[in-house]
Amino acid sequence: MSGNLKNRLGKVKKLSRRQFLKNASLFMGGAAVSSIALTTACSSSNGTTTSDTQTTTPPNSTTNTSTPTPTITTTTTLPPAVGFVYVTPTEPPPKMEIPGCTTSTATDRKYIIEHMWIKMVAEDVVAVGITEKMSELMDLIYTMDLPNVGTILQKGGLFGYATAGKMNVEFVSPVSGEVLQKNNEIYIDLGMMINADPYVKGWLVTIKLTNPEEWDELLTPQEYTDLNSKVTG
Repeated sequence: MSGNLKNRLGKVKKLSRRQFLKNASLFMGGAAVSSIALTTACSSSNGTTTSDTQTTTPPNSTTNTSTPTPTITTTTTLPPAVGFVYVTPTEPPPKMEIPGCTTSTATDRKYIIEHMWIKMVAEDVVAVGITEKMSELMDLIYTMDLPNVGTILQKGGLFGYATAGKMNVEFVSPVSGEVLQKNNEIYIDLGMMINADPYVKGWLVTIKLTNPEEWDELLTPQEYTDLNSKVTG
């Protein structure tokens, strides 16, 4: 560990995964999860919030030619994993606002409750980063330690570590697999690359999945948004 990092650890309290979730008021009990409510990211209103996305059911039809309610599917053909190199996108992703918050959810990827996003970018290859909500909670990021290429990660294990203005956080690996790429560009300016653009320039690593079925266990954009729109107070 570098001298600078040790000095920062003396100024900012280190939070383990369990401590972070406890301090952030995230408690899981079956499907019920309360969310973080900080003045920098969410309002403290007790009013009822509703999701920005609604599903409507068409009225019953008396004929057999009625059209079923359409479902949203992804049609992008993913490249093969062999020889794949992830290139930072140039366009921002589609987003939905989190009700009661100043942050949003990118709708072209999945999530875990610990505020990390996971985007499928090739066959069984995902890019991983932190969400806007996590960026707001941490404030300006000073340093970040990420796994090197070739590192084998286990779902739920430690993924990386960051020191920031409001808290230090141990990141949780959202999936199991091997690190294929590490985004060294973020170290040019952590604030501009991650705090200002966590969904695009702020990607952290790409991972080759060893258990592809874990993808189905991740939160959808709507689920992540709904969990974080339940403002406590």
